[in-house]
Amino acid sequence: MYRTINILLYTLILCPVMLMAQVTSVQTLEKHIETYRALPITALTKHYLETPQDKQALHIIYNVVLAEKYAAQTDALNAQSTAHYQEAIQALDKLDNPALSIWVNTSCGFYYYTYSELAKAYNYFLKSSFQLREVPSNNLLRPTEVYLRNAYFFGNINEPEMAISYLEAAKKITPKKSKTYAEILFSLGYHHALLNKTNLAEEYYTKAKCIAQEIGDDVRKAKALGELAIIAIEKKELTTAEELLLEDIKISKKEGDYRNSMYAQILLSELYLKQQKLEKAKQNIAEAEAYAKSKNYLKGFEKEIIEHKIQLAALEGDTLTELTNHRALDEIYKHLAVTDGEEVIVKINQNLQNQNFALQLAAKQAKLEKAKLLRITLIVFCSLLFIVCVLAIILYNRKLKLQETTYQRNVLSFRLEKSASEKRLEETHKTLKSYKRYLQEKNEQVAKLEVQIEKIGKSPSKYLERKNKLLRQLLEEHLMTDENWYAFKEAFIKEQSDFYLNLKQQLPDLTESHLRIVILQKMELNNIEIANILGVTPAAVKKAKQRLRKKYNESYDALF
Repeated sequence: MYRTINILLYTLILCPVMLMAQVTSVQTLEKHIETYRALPITALTKHYLETPQDKQALHIIYNVVLAEKYAAQTDALNAQSTAHYQEAIQALDKLDNPALSIWVNTSCGFYYYTYSELAKAYNYFLKSSFQLREVPSNNLLRPTEVYLRNAYFFGNINEPEMAISYLEAAKKITPKKSKTYAEILFSLGYHHALLNKTNLAEEYYTKAKCIAQEIGDDVRKAKALGELAIIAIEKKELTTAEELLLEDIKISKKEGDYRNSMYAQILLSELYLKQQKLEKAKQNIAEAEAYAKSKNYLKGFEKEIIEHKIQLAALEGDTLTELTNHRALDEIYKHLAVTDGEEVIVKINQNLQNQNFALQLAAKQAKLEKAKLLRITLIVFCSLLFIVCVLAIILYNRKLKLQETTYQRNVLSFRLEKSASEKRLEETHKTLKSYKRYLQEKNEQVAKLEVQIEKIGKSPSKYLERKNKLLRQLLEEHLMTDENWYAFKEAFIKEQSDFYLNLKQQLPDLTESHLRIVILQKMELNNIEIANILGVTPAAVKKAKQRLRKKYNESYDALF
């Protein structure tokens, strides 16, 4: 009874007081951030040293802002920024301030994200995203900034739905006639475009352009024009696309946003290559390349530029230049393998990291509970010790439940991917083009499944797959059934009738199993992909092809 009364008093009296204190603290810290960001480095250090109150929080903010300023000076990853960010992260352990923790982790993650170090950025954004679930926007430190930066990162690792949720949260708290609001609308358009919602994306881009034009944000207007040009290209409105991109480039150069003009010139050169306007393509490629090479973190764009140069050289019949650019492209790929290329690795390990992080939070909570127990009298301690034992059982059951939930979520995710592929195939009336995409997606899904099966076999959750065998069952469902084969075969014959008739003439007495291999090879599938579809080993596919060559000699190779 006494404990119940205490809880009620805490809820009615102390909670509102603490909430008011937290809001006041956030407002105070925001003022310090604004003040620090407005000062040059020397004045910032002096101002920090002369500020007496709340040194722990200010020390963290000081290091973050100082890191931002060094990064802005060098426009690159640098030892000073990295050291200051790490000092801020380490100092967070001494404070129980979720709002500050979210802002610091987001800032640190955004630093690595800006300079294409996605793997290093991931852990910081993972922490901030977990905490964002628990803290409402009115208790956040610089909420719009936090939401936008998290949206950019998660959108960049192919999580557009998550990005959109952050953008919608930012949209609710941002004044409509502002640069930030135009930026949010633009980003909503970009992420809806990733989800193939072209009409909705176009609507957001147009709104962003109108607001940007109204408030004089020419850079945002230029960026919106560039994205609208991409949509125009998809609609085959090439003249409109060219006009939009030229306007984008003109405004971007005028405003000094050379990164955006580079991006637009890459798009424009691609358009000119499609139209065989080689001189115009060459000019835009050269300008874009000059800027991309000036920034070490723009290797992803440099890769696109070199790919365009290879295409240009091929169109001009310049074999030597084409070969030189292929070599340069190989070097770019080596660089991306440890920067932007980490994106794939991050996505594969995402579920495991989520689970580990949740368990770490649970362990930390248990540690805090234990610390509280030590401060109580012996009698109360004995009573609470019993509760701790119960909690230990609950945590263990929770761990098992978490493993089960993660396992079922993975199975559901793979099943949804499979269903989505099959739905797209049905919606496209089973054309050969749609079948080709369907087979490619099927192979990608099989590869992911095999990785997941191998991963779960090495994890504490392996008993779930041994018991349920849902992943293995789903893998078997990806095999092509007789019904699916005959539907695919019918579509193939319909669209490749000449090839099929020639096939029957050149390879008489061809068995149905060999026919499947020949047709799938015609669809440009390799041995591994064919094996995944047919449920055999790549060695079996290779051996079957050898038999076909031996039996039909040159007639077999002449088909491809």
